[in-house]
Amino acid sequence: MVIRATQFNLYLGLLLLALATGCQTGDKDKPMATLRVHLEVSPTETAVNGPVPVYRAMPVMVNIDKAPMVTEDDLTSAKLVDQPGGFAIELQFDDHGILVLNQYASANPGKHYVVYSQWGTGKFKQERWLAAPLMPRNISNGTLTFTPDATREEAQEIVDGLSNAIKDRN
Repeated sequence: MVIRATQFNLYLGLLLLALATGCQTGDKDKPMATLRVHLEVSPTETAVNGPVPVYRAMPVMVNIDKAPMVTEDDLTSAKLVDQPGGFAIELQFDDHGILVLNQYASANPGKHYVVYSQWGTGKFKQERWLAAPLMPRNISNGTLTFTPDATREEAQEIVDGLSNAIKDRN
């Protein structure tokens, strides 16, 4: 078997160039966001849990399982919807997210799900526990809708960032 050193060096050089320049996907000025949905638990229910403050004006401490049930990787869409008295964020999950959410909902009636997000343009500039609504009895359609502790502009930036994450993933 004959290996030509020049071909090997060319491939090695291209690999090193690719690693050095990194992945240059997307626009650095587009909104970005993350999403973590956690389950409310009692302090002795899981090995890794802790209280988090939800709502800025009058914080309520909710004890959560620190491992999220679902993340932005499980989303198929995110949108801002108008509802009586304001607006809400509507999240639609993929098959994996539907299965996980439905299992958690049926096993934990009366508990809350707690939503956390980081968002910003170019980099994450804000982060917050956005809401802690009651878990519905089942989530067979894969849709979670909640009113966030955010301004309409912040909520729109979160939705835009999540939509960009979905597009980048696909």
